Amino acid sequence: MSPIEIATDHIISIATSSADFYSFVEFAGGKKRLKEFKFGLVEIFEGSDLINKMYREANIPQRTNLVVIGFYSSSNELQVNPKADNTILLGDKLLVFGNDDQIEKLKAIANHKTN
Repeated sequence: MSPIEIATDHIISIATSSADFYSFVEFAGGKKRLKEFKFGLVEIFEGSDLINKMYREANIPQRTNLVVIGFYSSSNELQVNPKADNTILLGDKLLVFGNDDQIEKLKAIANHKTN
């Protein structure tokens, strides 16, 4: 397991074990509905239209209905809660929260298979 995967697992473990997270789950419709959602790590590849765009320009939530939790830069440093004016770079790995279809949609965009 890579250091990024270990850190991601640790963050997910902390996020899903906090009282605030479970309060959110209850508010959002309960644990049953939450089972369809998961965390994903999506790498940005050459040719993606996300490269060199600010998060506000990339419109990831509008295009995929995903929540971007954070990202790993090329230096493997985790940045949590990216700002709207942060720029997405080639090789960044986005930590996202959503369902399988939403994550697959972002993977396709990140791989330049769709717009």
